[in-house]
Amino acid sequence: MNFNDRENAVELKHLNVLILDDEPLVRLMIRSKLEKAGAQVNEAGCCADALALIRNTAFDAALFDYRLPDGNGLDVVRRLRKEAFSFPVAMLSGEAADLEAENMDGLGICAVFSKPPDVALIAETLTREAAGCALVEETARVGRYAYFKAEPGNPEVPPAWDENEWLAIDFSAWADDGLPDSMIDGLCRPRRGVAVVGAKPILRKCFERLEADIEFAADIDELAALSRRPTSPLERAVLLDVCSRSGNGI
Repeated sequence: MNFNDRENAVELKHLNVLILDDEPLVRLMIRSKLEKAGAQVNEAGCCADALALIRNTAFDAALFDYRLPDGNGLDVVRRLRKEAFSFPVAMLSGEAADLEAENMDGLGICAVFSKPPDVALIAETLTREAAGCALVEETARVGRYAYFKAEPGNPEVPPAWDENEWLAIDFSAWADDGLPDSMIDGLCRPRRGVAVVGAKPILRKCFERLEADIEFAADIDELAALSRRPTSPLERAVLLDVCSRSGNGI
């Protein structure tokens, strides 16, 4: 793919990418290239800032510099893998020898780039890796949400529903004829976040009567936007309650 050919570039409007580098110019060059392809881009200049962002934002791919003011990029990757963050990470290093002695097996490093950076190649690689992890057609995920399409007339709930704390169900092909008990039970299970996508007006009223914190999205674009928010309605309610009990404002 010629990354400079906008018509042939992979569409990144659903994807969120993190750049961790202590050189602002490097971040700016790569960010500009990714944003032209439609990606949402966040930046961090040190390990601590990157970890804080990752724990509050759903990322689809990242580029980490190796040498940083408060550590190195591989240490950040190791921490993330221990905390079950699985998005692909590319590494950037001023000297190839920096990474030769490091054990990167099992860390999900998708590429290693040298400095000065080949911005077009980095952007193309992150595009491919992020799209491969987040596009609905390939992996059934939109950001942090596990994404399922409700088949018309099929009330069966996939077992995989129970394996995901962030669940999105697309009802755009579902008729306005109510919900079977199996689906109601599946949606009301305690989770960190539940989203309903594409529900028609009558069906949407059925969801609004459920005793569950459900958010609504008209389409995949809106679901991707929900995924980038750091909390669900339930988590925000708990936070408000804790703050009110402690007498602290937000």
